[in-house]
Amino acid sequence: MKKILLAAVVLLMSVASGSALAEWVWVASSDKVTAYADPSSMRKKLNIVKLWTLFDYKEEGVLTDGSTFLSVMRETEFNCKDNFQRMTGYSIHAGRLGKGKTLESGNEPQEWKPVSRSAMALQMKKFACKAG
Repeated sequence: MKKILLAAVVLLMSVASGSALAEWVWVASSDKVTAYADPSSMRKKLNIVKLWTLFDYKEEGVLTDGSTFLSVMRETEFNCKDNFQRMTGYSIHAGRLGKGKTLESGNEPQEWKPVSRSAMALQMKKFACKAG
């Protein structure tokens, strides 16, 4: 019984500390944010590449409840052929690089939208579609 309990605790800790286990690779930067991707999280099915991304902000953002955050992790799908993307999950963190208290999270897929023409969005799509 102790072994089962220990295994459950280890599994829970590994899920809870996903950002610590991720292999974040720099993708792009601006004066406000640095974007990373986790290649080990990539999954490809036909023209769709899914991966976790991390946005590390240089200044604190503020949520509607007044709490402040410094990073956002997003699970994103890219349709590499048709140039669309959507977020399928996210978590907002008080600390940098996905650390600190998780302030908010969700896993409801959004609608597909064209990839933004911003340099950062285009770099993220290029990274995902080239690596995937």
